[in-house]
Amino acid sequence: MDFQQMIEQQGFSVILQRGRTGWCCTLERDGQICEKRAQSEYEALRQAYLFAEANAAEPFDWGAS
Repeated sequence: MDFQQMIEQQGFSVILQRGRTGWCCTLERDGQICEKRAQSEYEALRQAYLFAEANAAEPFDWGAS
């Protein structure tokens, strides 16, 4: 199972995009959006996964790192 699948198991939608300066992983749940940015695809997904794990239970803190 990869990071994206593990994030989705926490109830988040995941959008992974490559930009000019790196990768952006956008998480969405219950109309709230959080973006995690990094130089590599792996690191963006890893940061998003850590966020999803820390915020798996509601209420969650969208300002958390």
